Amino acid sequence: MPAMNCRPVPRPNRWRLGSIVICFSVVLILHHFLFSPLTTTSHQPRNVLLAMPSAQPLPGQVAAADVRALIPGAAVERQLEGGRSHTYEVALNAGQFIEIVVNQQGLDVVVTMNGADGEQLAEVDGPNAMHGPERLAHIAEVTGIYKLVVRPYRDTAPLGRYQLRIEELREAAATDRIRLDAQKRLIEGQQLWRNRTADSLRAALPRFEESLSLWTTLEDRQGKADAFWYLADTYIAIQEPRKALDVLDKLLALRRALADVRGEAIALQHIASNYRVLSEYQKALEYQTRALHLARTIENYEELGSFLDHMGSIYFRLGEHRRALEYFEQALPIHRAHGFRDLEAIRLWQIGTVHQSVG
Repeated sequence: MPAMNCRPVPRPNRWRLGSIVICFSVVLILHHFLFSPLTTTSHQPRNVLLAMPSAQPLPGQVAAADVRALIPGAAVERQLEGGRSHTYEVALNAGQFIEIVVNQQGLDVVVTMNGADGEQLAEVDGPNAMHGPERLAHIAEVTGIYKLVVRPYRDTAPLGRYQLRIEELREAAATDRIRLDAQKRLIEGQQLWRNRTADSLRAALPRFEESLSLWTTLEDRQGKADAFWYLADTYIAIQEPRKALDVLDKLLALRRALADVRGEAIALQHIASNYRVLSEYQKALEYQTRALHLARTIENYEELGSFLDHMGSIYFRLGEHRRALEYFEQALPIHRAHGFRDLEAIRLWQIGTVHQSVG
């Protein structure tokens, strides 16, 4: 998308324009929080991730007519929007191993498995944001009907798609226990990571390291990538950006090996963000430029606006406010087109702030 034209205007008019934009953005933010269901409103390319939606239906609380059977070998592709969920049933015998993959296609989902007695057995929500796989594995301890619930991460999420399939269904092998242990440790780390306290974040680190070690034993590159991501983000949160950069270099190499363009772009953006924290703005600009270039190659990429925003923020730090304004203005219509009202409000506030700063 071409950069917006930033023609000079007289000082009083520019100040007035900045004030108007800021006021409008505040009104939009207030409208969003007053008239939208209570939930997390963050929406980044799983730069910030796992918050439990507060207004979602509980797992299994779906009309019986909406419950569908999962059939091995038959993929299910459906649309889903915020505030709704889909429930599936699968019959398992004691000792059977099942792995389910939900491929997100423009919709960030949380996947939950409930046991035959209704107890929640596992819940997964990896760092793939709105695209890529969510994987859930389980070994049945008892014979019965198990339920799988798919719901959006955000209860304000616009309509999106996902594809669900049973990847494996067979008698459990010894390595499957290792897989479940790796998944369990990752989930435990995520639960601590969500709390965002200094103690909980430091307690999460060994869980992610243990998970990484187990995924490495299994030679599971996707599992390793998820563990690397959470390790890096935790180091960022506890303000150890150098350690985060070491992990992100490994994640970047792995994303490239997986031919994961989105994942590579996000890893580059994380590296840029760390250099920005370190006030190494030229390095931040170098990595963010590479990240934005990759993001632009992805067709209809809903999260392109976040890449533009990060670029604008770096230019703002460099004192190049008009360049920053160009990128913020490019991000705004993308957020608006995809219904990201919270991000739209933030961009409006940034645009108003820049207008005032260059006045």
